[in-house]
Parts: sequence; C-alpha cells; structure tokens
Amino acid sequence: MGMLTDIYGRLLRRRTLTQPQTADDRHLRYQQLTEHPSLGIDIRRVYDILSEPEQGHLVRQADPFFDMDEHDGHLFAEMSKRRRSVMPLAWRIVPPRHPSSQEKTMADAATEWFSDLSEFETLLFDLLDAIGHGFAAVEIGWKQAENIWLPCAFYKRQQRWFQTATHNRNAIRLIDGSLDGAELNLFGWLLHRHQAKSGLFRVLVWTYLFKNIAARDPAGFLEIYGLPTRVDTYSDGASEEEKNMLLWALRDLGHNAGGIIHERAAIRFESAAQRQVDPFQYMMHWCESSQSKVVLGGHPDHPSGRQEQHQYPGQRT
Repeated sequence: MGMLTDIYGRLLRRRTLTQPQTADDRHLRYQQLTEHPSLGIDIRRVYDILSEPEQGHLVRQADPFFDMDEHDGHLFAEMSKRRRSVMPLAWRIVPPRHPSSQEKTMADAATEWFSDLSEFETLLFDLLDAIGHGFAAVEIGWKQAENIWLPCAFYKRQQRWFQTATHNRNAIRLIDGSLDGAELNLFGWLLHRHQAKSGLFRVLVWTYLFKNIAARDPAGFLEIYGLPTRVDTYSDGASEEEKNMLLWALRDLGHNAGGIIHERAAIRFESAAQRQVDPFQYMMHWCESSQSKVVLGGHPDHPSGRQEQHQYPGQRT
C-alpha cells in the first residue's frame, strides 16, 4: 500500500487503521461515568456550567447537556425532529472541480461504498449531536477488503471525553491526562462542528432551568397541599397511646385511601388549599415555545416562523 496523507500532507499511521485511538487510553476509564449536575440546578450552577468550558473543560457542560436532552421531553422531541430531518435527503460524493477520469471513478466508487454501509444513517444522526453540544466526535473502525481499506464501524464518543487545547480553544483534543490533551488521529475520527457561535444547548440551558423551576413549585405544592386535610378530635381524658393511635390512623388513611377507626371517632376532611397555577403553565409554555424557536427557527406548529397567538387566563386581549 502506498503512503497515505491527508489534504495537508500529514502522513497516515497504519496503526490508526488497525486499532482505535481510545482502545488503550487508560485515562478515559475515569471518564466513563456520567454525572448529573442538572439535578437541583439553579442560576449559580448554570453560570458555572457555562464558564468552565471557556477554559477548555468540556466535561462540566457535557453532563448537564446530556441530562437536558434526556429529561426534557419537549426539547428531546424538537432536537430529534431537527436531526432526523437530514435522514431523507439525497446525497452523493462528488469529485473536485475539473476532475480527471480517475477522480470521477473514485468518487463513484466511494459513493457506492458508503451506500452499502448499514450504519450510515446512524452515523449521520450521531454527527448531528453537534447541533446541541457544539461538536460531535465519531471514531472510525476500518477493515481491509481486496487491498482496500474501508470504514466498517462508527463509534459515537461522549463529549465528556474531550477538551480543548490551551493555545487554541477551537482545537478539540482527547483527554489523556496532559494539559492540552491528545490530538485526534488522522483518518481515525469524524468530527462535526456545529456552524454557530456555540452549541444550541448553551442557549437552551436557560429555558431548561426556568421550566424546571416552573414545574417544581406546583409539584411541591400538590404533594403537600393537594390532598384534603384530615382532622379528628380527642377527649380531655385521652391517653398518649390513644392520641398516637389516632394520629397513626389519620396518616394511614391519607396514604392508603382507607383505614379503620373507632366507632365513636369522627374524621373531618377539610378542603385542599387552592392556588393559581396559570402563571406556572404560562412560564412552561413560554419556555417550550422559546425552545422550539431556538431549535427549529419557529413555533413547532408553524415551520415558517410565524408565532401562534395564545391567550391565557387573566391576560387582556
């Protein structure tokens, strides 16, 4: 096999084709477990999440961004809608401008090879993870057939496995315990960068926070005050044991929706506290509408970008 170089003239190492770069990296073993910093997230933690990646530490934002995509149903649906919109598009590999006959033949052969890849659509979907995170890295597995090296497998690697170099914050490196990280092997990776200032999750993290707060407050209210209060009385001569038995019966009645009491006991059910939930619903709807605009460029019901008009209780027309 002749010497292979990339478009910059850098030489391909044969080991890249026979062994993935991450196969023998012991440091990555400590990067396997995903943390969940979005639990109990607040404004101060959001600022920490957004500031550390600016110093090259991508792990701090990768974990909460993963949580956002997994825990927010609306956000997951909108991101999936945008990523899957690429799947039905036609594609082909084209030769350079003014190609020779050999270059045309090679482009046609490459198109045929990629068309036969069973995981090609999965590869596209994984690479489009860069829309949210800002970048997506997929490691390539190679095989040799009739003296030709062909890609045979693609391995999506988590964004938490990577960092940026200290001298170039746009250079994606593999975490290996060193200050700048390891350069990605030539021909060993497919790296997709989202063509924007940053990934969309850095914008969406605020609506994720506000929606969680808006949902958390009424959920806590319903847990405490949503059920009717149960009240019973006891006589002046009641013993402590009788009082405790009565309290136990009231609590058990609330959890199990049934119980037994003495025939002379009379339990009253007070009405549950009333509270206005419209402001919380409005906030959650605003957050989801904003998420749709960020991800899709408009309201989900209006792809053209025109916003649907809503009126909420108490809102003047």
